[in-house]
Amino acid sequence: MAGSDLFSRSLAPLLVVALLLSLAGSAAPRVARGQALSSGGVTSAAAPRTGPSPTALTAHAPIDVGADADFTAANGVVRGRGTAADPYVIAGWNITATDVDGIYIYGTTAHFVIRDLAITVTGFACSVSLETVQFGTLANATLMSETANVCVFDSSDVVIQGNALAGGGLLVDTCLRVTVTGNVLVDGDGVEVADSDTVTVAANRILGSGTFGVEATYSGNVTISGNVVEGRDFDGIAVDSVSNAAVSGNDVRGSGGAGIYVSGTDRSVVADNNVSGSWSGGIDLEYVTNATVRNNRLTDDGLSVYGGVIEEYDTHAVTGNSPTGK
Repeated sequence: MAGSDLFSRSLAPLLVVALLLSLAGSAAPRVARGQALSSGGVTSAAAPRTGPSPTALTAHAPIDVGADADFTAANGVVRGRGTAADPYVIAGWNITATDVDGIYIYGTTAHFVIRDLAITVTGFACSVSLETVQFGTLANATLMSETANVCVFDSSDVVIQGNALAGGGLLVDTCLRVTVTGNVLVDGDGVEVADSDTVTVAANRILGSGTFGVEATYSGNVTISGNVVEGRDFDGIAVDSVSNAAVSGNDVRGSGGAGIYVSGTDRSVVADNNVSGSWSGGIDLEYVTNATVRNNRLTDDGLSVYGGVIEEYDTHAVTGNSPTGK
């Protein structure tokens, strides 16, 4: 971060927290009231929409949970029994860590919720890392990291909802049934989905400089919908080698690459998106077959199709789009 060491260590984090809280509280897309999310006992109607300020929380050391038996008060658990109706709850903490994860949970099958806390991590580590877990939810947290904020590996039935992230992105790798919704990410990496199945990335705000807004690779049944992606250095939304990909209702602005890039897929749907001001084009299809591209509004952008065989040009259904530019 630019500026003196004093600014970087004291004023800058406070400014980032203030920006995140403002964005999450007033402008983040919201899941409709009453639309429940199934994992970890949190519903969209009840889940908070803003992360807490670190100054309102109690300091706690980094948390390491390696089995269901490790969900204890010493590891930050404030209530719960680990069931779907009464999950373990880790909440109310301000955690600062260097070169270790702020919260690391692995090898668990109990239901748990991490919520209402703040984590700041320096060095090569994640704010929250979930590995080989089931039935976990992360909600209403304020997270700052130099590398990665949320890392989910080899896990299933996980919900990441309503968090404020700065500096580091959100990774879902080799997972099943993951929902990422209502989060605000400022600068750094966006949301990356790799080698996973049945993943929904919806109603997030991904803003400022960084790599891709949302990137999905080598996965299946991925839905990317209702997100705002603005000012990314590369493609706003990128989908590569994904089966049954649906990219719909997103607002993608000012991407350094394509607004929406789709490669190596069959039967992808790109529909009802607003794309504007992309450096290399609005929607790019590359080595894609049987794509449906409909009702997209492309402002100062266009639609490009690339391929190596005729099927990558003549099998698409392209209807109702309004390109107004390159």
